[in-house]
Amino acid sequence: MTGGRPAWRLPPPDLDQRPLPIVLIAAGTPVVRIHTRHRDPLYFGRTGEARFDSPDGAYGVCYLGLDDAAAFVETILRDQDLRGVARSDLTRRALADGVITRPVKLVAFGGSGLSRLRATAGTVHSTYRVTQAWSRALWAHTDQPDGLQYRSRFDDDQRCVALFDRASAALRFTASTPLTKVPGRLGPLLDRYDLGLYD
Repeated sequence: MTGGRPAWRLPPPDLDQRPLPIVLIAAGTPVVRIHTRHRDPLYFGRTGEARFDSPDGAYGVCYLGLDDAAAFVETILRDQDLRGVARSDLTRRALADGVITRPVKLVAFGGSGLSRLRATAGTVHSTYRVTQAWSRALWAHTDQPDGLQYRSRFDDDQRCVALFDRASAALRFTASTPLTKVPGRLGPLLDRYDLGLYD
């Protein structure tokens, strides 16, 4: 609670009557995804187990970073004690490089977009019951956005994307490599977050 009011808010009832704050991601923009090795990187989950998943399975969501650090903190760092990373967590993951193939419209779920949505920064990082309600309301909005852009709760310098499956044709992956096979990219991430490795 802050000032007697919740630090989060559910979507307002008049949300669909107002234009959404939109950020355009240009065709050719590179994106990064860290995924489990047994799964194709072009995966739109409907499990309800992730932050902006559909609460009722109506649509799928693919989670992306706009750089290596964003993908790393949202997939690896989130499950760690912040002092080290388990080697087993790295060996079962792969790093996939992708590209946006057409302009995509993302709801600016952060920055000045929050006040236009009548939301708060606490809303973005609230419980999944709250964030999934927002995802569902934004997905159903008449503006028909392709997804959301938000800041990682583990490193708020990092911009992340939750892409709805209506925009699946706008995403193409060019390569996917086991995370342990790209030490030139993994090493700087471990250094950035002052992380060791443990068995």
